Amino acid sequence: MKLNKLTILMGVGALAYGSANLALVNTDATLTAPTTYDIHYRPYDNPSPASDFWELGNQARTSYLHDPSYTRTADGSYYNYTTTLDNSDHVIIPLGLEITMTFNRSNTSWTATGSGGYYPSDYDKIGSSANYVGSGFNNRIQLNIDNQTQNNYVFWLDVSSSSSDFYFDLFYDNSNYYFYDTDVLLSKNTLKKIYLPSYTQIDLNSLAAGSIGMYFDAWYLQDLGVSTAYEQGQYDGYGQGYDDGFDVGYDDGFGDGTSGVGMTAIFSLAFGVIESIFNIQVLGDITLGTIIIAPIAIALLWFILGIVSGVGGKKQ
Repeated sequence: MKLNKLTILMGVGALAYGSANLALVNTDATLTAPTTYDIHYRPYDNPSPASDFWELGNQARTSYLHDPSYTRTADGSYYNYTTTLDNSDHVIIPLGLEITMTFNRSNTSWTATGSGGYYPSDYDKIGSSANYVGSGFNNRIQLNIDNQTQNNYVFWLDVSSSSSDFYFDLFYDNSNYYFYDTDVLLSKNTLKKIYLPSYTQIDLNSLAAGSIGMYFDAWYLQDLGVSTAYEQGQYDGYGQGYDDGFDVGYDDGFGDGTSGVGMTAIFSLAFGVIESIFNIQVLGDITLGTIIIAPIAIALLWFILGIVSGVGGKKQ
């Protein structure tokens, strides 16, 4: 099963690594969004003098949340910022879907919310400048998308404000199905497209690149609909299909076993076993069955004669 899953995910990896993206134009350090998607997290440039903000919303902007809050933790002389976005933050995110973003040792601008949280106040990028964290420091940008829904998604990532392309590790399901040798390229000129199957988690961790400015600009998520594996109950390498297939197989097997055909087979097997035991020879040609049945036959004959003629009947 695991080999099958690994094979499928390697195919997914090929899609993530070599996918050709849309014709995109770099405008204001943010690439053009996909033509069609369902959810975005990106900066919104309000006309002056209105304030800009980071927005979690849908493509039509009929539903949105401005400046979701991050928690801040100290890391030596640096600070790390993390937020997890789910249905409790905004109903636009389906139940069972969580997106966690962490920016370690970030030195772009952050502002306190006044209630213990922080939000990014550099309204075109989040991350750290060249050499700020020193060379050899991994995980400056970490993204985790946990899809515990029945739907498949496509995830696009924009890092166009970075001073150069850089690499990241891509893991499926808590690093159990790691299929790259740390060489997944994030290009500053095109969106990175990654497939996210149902009931699957992906982790993206940036690799050491102290000599460049490494920045996040936006992400987009497109709902591809209910997974075929979920609908058909077939094991397709993504967990829930396996569970559904097991349940369906168990129910079908139980139904067959308790149907007329199933019970006939069971009784036939049982009587076959009894017959083989009775055919065991214990005294020359005399079988075990003969020894067992003879007394029963004599008793039965005596009983019948008693009924017909009174022989063997009750004594008066």
